[in-house]
Amino acid sequence: MWARFAASATGAIAVDTCGPIRVTEKMEVIDQNWDPISGLYAAGSTTAGWQSNDYCGAYIFGGAMSYAINSGRIAGRSAAKYAVK
Repeated sequence: MWARFAASATGAIAVDTCGPIRVTEKMEVIDQNWDPISGLYAAGSTTAGWQSNDYCGAYIFGGAMSYAINSGRIAGRSAAKYAVK
């Protein structure tokens, strides 16, 4: 019996935003008055991170990946605490 295999060339790319979603240290999204929006969390490069307000990159480099992972962890913990209130 022979197994069938297929291969294709792939690459990493990500869609990003210019003008970040602003967040607190708990990754709570903040509104135009700088007040946290209850129950709304965000993470990753769209929350500014190292890119700030004017970065429009198409690729996630190592620094952005580590920020995405850590901010996602923080947002997840914060959302879990909010969910059990």
